[in-house]
Amino acid sequence: MNQVYRAIKLVICRPDLPENPRWREQNYPYENCWEIDEFFEAASKAGRESSLYAEARRIFWESYWRLLGRYRRGKPFFEVYEVVDTTLKPVHDRQKWVLENIIVSAMAHDIVPPEAKAYTYRVYRKIYGPLAH
Repeated sequence: MNQVYRAIKLVICRPDLPENPRWREQNYPYENCWEIDEFFEAASKAGRESSLYAEARRIFWESYWRLLGRYRRGKPFFEVYEVVDTTLKPVHDRQKWVLENIIVSAMAHDIVPPEAKAYTYRVYRKIYGPLAH
């Protein structure tokens, strides 16, 4: 039996996120909502010197420290939606899963600073379990 891969599309929203110029056409609740991969891809394309890239790194680090249980800045968690077909469905009580998706997406789009990749072993272990030898 062939299995069809379906990428999970998560939308995160919070007033301190940068404004998404496409939020209306994508039917997001408000201008500070981004689909995770879209956010990190846009930041990567904008370049390391852009403010969008700096914001993407901030979101990566926040997610990293939240996943490790060491986040202390006090910002509320994101408002999160999963895109099912074209409908946004609220995601509740799955913070760890959301954080894992944010971190993986940031890594896939080279948002993670090179010097930090050496220290991400603990995050990989939390997401994927112990590494096989």
